[in-house]
Amino acid sequence: MSEAVIYGWRKQQRIDRGEAPGLSTEGQTELAAANRRIRQLETERAVSRKIDEVFLEQNLPQKPLPGDRFPGRTGVRCAAGLPDARRVRPWLLRLSRPVEK
Repeated sequence: MSEAVIYGWRKQQRIDRGEAPGLSTEGQTELAAANRRIRQLETERAVSRKIDEVFLEQNLPQKPLPGDRFPGRTGVRCAAGLPDARRVRPWLLRLSRPVEK
């Protein structure tokens, strides 16, 4: 082992004990893990963008979604099984007698 290696170990030991300013061993480990995760997420984002570009260039129709009311009008969503708001009669919402307090 060289003197430089031993000097580095001693310096890091002083930092870990709080005797010298710097990033502790635990902090260095966390920073390295965070940097790895950032690189991974950036790669995933780049791949996702490339996939989007490929599909946009092909001009493929949108895939029908569950709950589409009309199969020919892809992307027009409607809540399945719910009545149209214009058909609900207001008298159904009125109380038959006043509420007593």
